[in-house]
Amino acid sequence: KQEGERAVGQQGPNTATNTDGGAGVHRGSLGNGDWIRLNGPFNLVNIDSLTFRTSGGSGAAGTGVVEVRLDAVDGPLLTSVTIQPTADANTWASQSFPISDPGGSHQVFLVFRPVAGGPGNNFFNLNWVEFGGEGISL
Repeated sequence: KQEGERAVGQQGPNTATNTDGGAGVHRGSLGNGDWIRLNGPFNLVNIDSLTFRTSGGSGAAGTGVVEVRLDAVDGPLLTSVTIQPTADANTWASQSFPISDPGGSHQVFLVFRPVAGGPGNNFFNLNWVEFGGEGISL
């Protein structure tokens, strides 16, 4: 699990006091092309899902897209997922998505994009990202 405040690089997002219970901050004001670099590298052997903890947003087609890229902000695309809106900025939900095991050790970048019919800016708030799967324990 990687908390939003643990990101080690970014372009665009701001931080705000977390409203998802517990201490810390979340990332917000996400716009087209904004990105964060998670505090890795991460060994992604046997990882088969990603879960995002988000709040806010609008749009029937989703509130925004997260491109998960490996090793650089414009690196290989691991997956691209559409985040669905929640009731409001203080209502948090976890959304899980399957991924193909990328194997190996990688830096992970999250790049934010709009969806057709969604907001042009302030897509959603991001509290954390969690990797799922057996991991290297196999």
